[in-house]
Amino acid sequence: MESKAHILVFPFPAQGHINPILQFSKRLASKGLKITLITTTSISHSLHLQTPAGGAALQFESISDGLDGGDLADNIHTHLDRFIATVSQNLAQLAVKLRPNAVVYDAIMPWCLDVARGLGLRAAAFFTQMCGVSMVYYHQYEGNLKVDDENCRFSMPAMPACDGDWGSAVADSGWAFVSGVSEADGGTNSRIFGRRIGGC
Repeated sequence: MESKAHILVFPFPAQGHINPILQFSKRLASKGLKITLITTTSISHSLHLQTPAGGAALQFESISDGLDGGDLADNIHTHLDRFIATVSQNLAQLAVKLRPNAVVYDAIMPWCLDVARGLGLRAAAFFTQMCGVSMVYYHQYEGNLKVDDENCRFSMPAMPACDGDWGSAVADSGWAFVSGVSEADGGTNSRIFGRRIGGC
């Protein structure tokens, strides 16, 4: 009997990120894949995750994010640096222990791609927001987003002009989390925004 592919799924530790990726994980498990959803210890105590009845294909693991004592750093940059360093190390250790075939990570944590690659694993970014928002971020990062500052209108390739209060979301060019999309899995995911994967 052929063994199931095993996927580590790692959402950013915030409720609005965990719920969409949990539903995605359940869907993958229903298709016969073995899924391990990873949470961090600082948020796992507030979650009530249970393996669904008959759902041995969906398991949960928790890793430290460096905030086990609940202490936040003095500033956000120090906090994020510590979070990235601690989670990268612990994610790698868990992956070595569990020996998955691939990692699906929250797109706002692009450094997870480096962890997966360092272990020779395939990886894919999971965007928790609506695909239209992902498209705005992607085109903004690529420099294809045309913004009319006077009228707060912007346009993207193959889309009608959009009105709205997007403010700094489209004016700031710091959306680094989309930078790893074209690099994931050896460059084969560069068209991730226009592709439907496996009917999921």
